[in-house]
Amino acid sequence: FGRPPSRGWWGESKEEREMLLSIVALGGLVLEGAALVAPRGAGAKKKPLFGDDDSRAAPRPPRAAAAAVQEATAHVAVQEDDPGAPGVVVQVQRARFDGVERLYGRAGLAVLQRATVAVVGLGGVGSWTAEALARTGVGRLRLVDLDEVCVSNVNRQVCALTSTVGQPKARVLEARCRDVNPDALEVDVVLDFVDHRTVDDALFGQHHVLPDVVVDAIDGVDDKVAILEACAARDVPVVCVGGAGGRADPTAVRVSRESTLHDVAGDGLLRAVRKRWRRRASSSDAAAAAGHDDKRVVAAAVFSTEAPLPPPADSLKRTGCDQGFGTAAFVTGAFGFAAAKAAVDLVLRASSRGEPGDDDLALRGEGRALNDNSSRSSSSRRSDDDEEPEPEDEFVELDCPCSDFDS
Repeated sequence: FGRPPSRGWWGESKEEREMLLSIVALGGLVLEGAALVAPRGAGAKKKPLFGDDDSRAAPRPPRAAAAAVQEATAHVAVQEDDPGAPGVVVQVQRARFDGVERLYGRAGLAVLQRATVAVVGLGGVGSWTAEALARTGVGRLRLVDLDEVCVSNVNRQVCALTSTVGQPKARVLEARCRDVNPDALEVDVVLDFVDHRTVDDALFGQHHVLPDVVVDAIDGVDDKVAILEACAARDVPVVCVGGAGGRADPTAVRVSRESTLHDVAGDGLLRAVRKRWRRRASSSDAAAAAGHDDKRVVAAAVFSTEAPLPPPADSLKRTGCDQGFGTAAFVTGAFGFAAAKAAVDLVLRASSRGEPGDDDLALRGEGRALNDNSSRSSSSRRSDDDEEPEPEDEFVELDCPCSDFDS
């Protein structure tokens, strides 16, 4: 930049300067030595926004710079759109999700900001799902996982950094998500693993707010069935995520909506869940009465049409950290983003039921391609009799000993 820009570039009016200040706050830009002046009244001495009058002063550390941005923009008024008001003042909170509002509309964003979504399992898929939901403006997240970050998670989990190894994944993601939306996001953290003994308390018992959607991103067959049972009893829709291990093609990820888990070609984990779910329903009248209708509770299934790739013969010898298929962030991230999209669709669709004029909201949420499996002929779908044995080699994330650090 070399020298301070001309005054005209920064804007001549108060409104233009306030607009620019807000944009600086949103981007987190540190403009050391820039002669940007917040309105202080006539005759006020001009002072750089950051740093001292000496433009050669040492840059502030990031936290100090962020505090300076907040201080400099504290005078910006928060006001609703008013055609009669002079100029336009950018609201920081609204501007955070301006892109979401331009995608789903103001009514759609308001629905998301009132929604509660629970994410069970914060590993390679669930960690990306949680962050995507936070960045889409969802108002409350329930993050459920007892595991800690391990160094072997770095290749696929957004919460896994060198600085976070040994920390609970749920706490790391809580901090990340709150940093995304510090003014409005509420986060419930449940430090527990989910199985048939803990599922009710983890998802519903500890909280007064029933989730609008539950995203199941764990990989245990019995544990996934336990989530389906608990949610079916409360009419809470579930986004059921299949196995991401061994897949290398993110473009093969699909979402099957209102699925009976038939349309999950190539996903052994979800087929095993379907078999176990149906078996439990047929063996217990009480269980059947509780709602073993997988089409009703499994509102969406996320899976890949790609066959899993076995580990190469020359791969590193497995340790106690991770076993089974290999993984890559661009695939687990694709699974996680697809699950977040499915959850957003469900929230928007539920809000439009029975409300005239909101059909466009549901259509915007669901998009054009509701189900990529609709074009697949029914003859290609497996029946219960044709299903392969339940998978023993699906990617499993074991309790890693190298993440057990003293606090």
